[in-house]
Amino acid sequence: MWAITQAVLTSQVGQTNVVYFRGNLAEAERRWRSILADTPSGTAYHGVMAQAEHGLGTYWSVGLQPQEGRFRTCGERTKLYQEESSQLRVLTDLGILMLRLGHVEDAERALSEVCAA
Repeated sequence: MWAITQAVLTSQVGQTNVVYFRGNLAEAERRWRSILADTPSGTAYHGVMAQAEHGLGTYWSVGLQPQEGRFRTCGERTKLYQEESSQLRVLTDLGILMLRLGHVEDAERALSEVCAA
């Protein structure tokens, strides 16, 4: 059962990414939220949760007015990924988002971690 659910949710993340990159941002946000709501809690699903949270964070960071409270969610995504390369990708996105919000020191801290790796 776990493998089927994992595969279905991972496929849904991929399909949502396609919707996002085709420009239907509202539908992509709805789908990422749905995936997160449907994902069972537990360590077996960290990868799916990380991908959906990352998608949401990317969506928020390209919005016209990103909200400051949302960068906490972006920072928490780094803990969901197990691979260092994925964690660094999230830190890069977080640094860019913080820079857009005017938090230059926080952006520098996040991006310095990426450069140090």
